[in-house]
Amino acid sequence: MKRYEEIPELQLVFLWELHSFVAAQESQSLELAQELHSILSIPVKHLHSNLLVQKVRSLIRQINDRLPEKLNLRTKCFITSGSGEPPNRVFEIPGVLRGAHHFNALGDYCAKANFMREGFARQIGLSIDHNCTSSVIVGSGKKISTVGKVEAPFRFKDEKQQYPLTFHILPNCIHNVILGRLFLKFTKTFSDLLNKTRRIKERIVSGIASLHLLYLGESAPRFTGILNGIPQDALADSGAKVMVLDEQHAREMGVPISSGDTHRHTLVFADNSTALKSGMAYNALWSFGPYDIDQKHMLDFHILQDAPANVVLSDVFLFDNEAFSRYECYLVDEDDEDPDGFFSSP
Repeated sequence: MKRYEEIPELQLVFLWELHSFVAAQESQSLELAQELHSILSIPVKHLHSNLLVQKVRSLIRQINDRLPEKLNLRTKCFITSGSGEPPNRVFEIPGVLRGAHHFNALGDYCAKANFMREGFARQIGLSIDHNCTSSVIVGSGKKISTVGKVEAPFRFKDEKQQYPLTFHILPNCIHNVILGRLFLKFTKTFSDLLNKTRRIKERIVSGIASLHLLYLGESAPRFTGILNGIPQDALADSGAKVMVLDEQHAREMGVPISSGDTHRHTLVFADNSTALKSGMAYNALWSFGPYDIDQKHMLDFHILQDAPANVVLSDVFLFDNEAFSRYECYLVDEDDEDPDGFFSSP
């Protein structure tokens, strides 16, 4: 790990596994690495930190493209506090409800509908229809019930178009508002790079990140890919803060699992319920697509008994790799729900 402390009150932390890069012995990659080091070493008091991070990520991608067999450097570039602890990177969608209430929503591609926390609905004066309830499955496999629904006009911040949306009410939802897959698909919020850039804002939260797995549905879109040489379908979960492997599936694949106490932590689901994970699987190789010809990514997975899918990809990994646009051709979504089902009744 290298820490560069030229950023006042912040540190830019850059981690990578050097052996993969050194093995390349390729002159242009070495030149790119030297440029990377020089950028991180200069005084940056007048340089916006987010621009620096983007430049670093761009250089890493260029280096990765030149590595043998496109073996991806195991990298992380992020801003952290002086404590050196990795931050919690949060991806939010600023929006406005009823033309007056500004808030930040979570865009969850594995949510079967739009959801809202009951306390937030009451706080902004929405009338809850308690006669309209439904059930939904969370990431632990447990089925929970909504307590009603609300209807309210929504618009993205700094955009004029209004959408009359229906939100299902959860009493203990860990986010005030969750925008579901059907609405995100309809508005191309993830798949169109321009929409993604202007609608999704990244925020850095200090302290230890909560290990959220916010799956809210019975079926969800999956990326086809290869994990450790074996074809897989991986849940495209933009509401997950962690990469997850189902325990039984991991054992069937022969993936080594580290199960000591230091490798077992608590996962938090959308309804604030929790489960203790079974351990960790380190240094698994994933590539998008069915032919194992795309860039390989070395990843660490949390092992969960009865996970919602054999493989779950996290928000940071999906957004950093622009997966919803770059790898859209590998995204399989067989959900046959009415695409207009998230709108309020006229």
